[in-house]
Amino acid sequence: EGLVDGWVREEILYREGLALGLDRDDPVVRRRMAQKVDFMIDSGSRAPEEEELAEWFGARAENYRVPPQYAFEQVFFNPERHGDRLKETVQGALAALDAGDATVTGDSTLLPGRLELAGALTIERLFGPDFVAGLDGQSLGVWAGPVRSSYGLHLVRVMDHQLGYLPPLEEVRAAVERDWL
Repeated sequence: EGLVDGWVREEILYREGLALGLDRDDPVVRRRMAQKVDFMIDSGSRAPEEEELAEWFGARAENYRVPPQYAFEQVFFNPERHGDRLKETVQGALAALDAGDATVTGDSTLLPGRLELAGALTIERLFGPDFVAGLDGQSLGVWAGPVRSSYGLHLVRVMDHQLGYLPPLEEVRAAVERDWL
């Protein structure tokens, strides 16, 4: 996750630098670009033609799909702690949350009680694949559940949901060019 965060930060700063024109009239950037082209020439590599890149992207577009994102709150219930009373405990907590009872805490866990907008893969790493499937289709701002995770049952309130999408080539051009090379 740290590597991904570092890459995302670097990509944002790089794009911002390009937008500000920091790549122009900079001898260090100029030398680095010349060095990269020289390396491409020496290795037999070349920059892709526009239609060549578009065709390559079209054949592998799913590799660049942006996954759905969710922001949510969750209350965890450990099946081992509640045993046969788990179902009643969870239903009682859901009724209390629906009634506006903010004191419902569930069981202690190291999982985050609230997650800001995060991709499905991040959520899957934290909670497991079943949990992400349980978030899909939830109404915004409404407590629902139980949703099963690798750890137990959760009541969830989805605060925001952004659908996954297939980005246009222009949005992922740098990644596509890197992969093409």
